[in-house]
Amino acid sequence: MRVRMFVLLLMTACAAGALAQTQAVQPAAEVRELALVAGRGELLQFPSEVSRVAIAEPKIADAVVVSPREVMVNAKSVGRTTLVIWEKDSAPVRYEIRVTTDTTDFDNLRRELREGLPGATLSVTGNEETLVLTGTAKDAEQSKKAAALASTRGAAPFTLLILTFIFPHAWIEYVSYGIALSESIWFAIMILKRRVREELTNVFKAISAVALLLLAAAVIETYLISLLS
Repeated sequence: MRVRMFVLLLMTACAAGALAQTQAVQPAAEVRELALVAGRGELLQFPSEVSRVAIAEPKIADAVVVSPREVMVNAKSVGRTTLVIWEKDSAPVRYEIRVTTDTTDFDNLRRELREGLPGATLSVTGNEETLVLTGTAKDAEQSKKAAALASTRGAAPFTLLILTFIFPHAWIEYVSYGIALSESIWFAIMILKRRVREELTNVFKAISAVALLLLAAAVIETYLISLLS
């Protein structure tokens, strides 16, 4: 009886030792980094057949087994998640997935602004629906060109108005143009009423005011250009 119990204890100890040795030599899951852009995917290929996949947060990315040795990872929204893939007779592989926003359009627009508008300091912000340009351009012509470039990216029209009003000399020009236009209309009315002499004094005053305003705008514009050059 004692011999049988000794043999049983010996067999149990050997089995426990073998199990512990097996667990000790079992390799840990390999960790890999995977960077994706929202709305795009990555095809993962393996030398052995895939037996199982698991992903921590399906709202950020999902994984689809498209063939016995291929897994398609689709990025859905910005964030981080973990994907684990098991191959037959292999240790599991863990992927730390980082999903970022697609900035291709913004990067292309920044490059076009930098190349097409030398001297301008413009920054591009926003999202897929609304694009905002802020900064300083050399003149009104550059402002219009920047707005045109932004409109090709589907920017909301009201956001482009920011460029129109960021230049101090532009405000002066708008005021001078308004004075000239209103006085021209009024002078035409006076001509129809045959009261030209009465209005000539006001015309000369308007011309003088517009000239002074445009001169001030030119000085300011020249100064801004010198700062940006």
